[in-house]
Amino acid sequence: MERRRRSNVGPKGTRAAEPSAANRLGRKPKARPASVRRKNLLLDQKKLDLLRRSLRVSTDQEVVERLIDEAVADRELIDATLALGGAFPDIVDIGKES
Repeated sequence: MERRRRSNVGPKGTRAAEPSAANRLGRKPKARPASVRRKNLLLDQKKLDLLRRSLRVSTDQEVVERLIDEAVADRELIDATLALGGAFPDIVDIGKES
């Protein structure tokens, strides 16, 4: 019985990249910044719904992005305050190693 060689198998048995669904259908793939990566998370939907209403956004992705943006901004404010000689005597800074 003759074995057929798959067309998407490259030299040395490596698999060549298959075209995305968008390319197969003749559409242009979406341009995304290099820093954007797909992540699969298990999140509490009730919490997402509550945050979506309170933040007045329409999607779960917007909720997560807004919260990440706020956390980054908080970290930058803390770092800037500490760099200027400020202190947070009542707050234990767990974000930085001593």
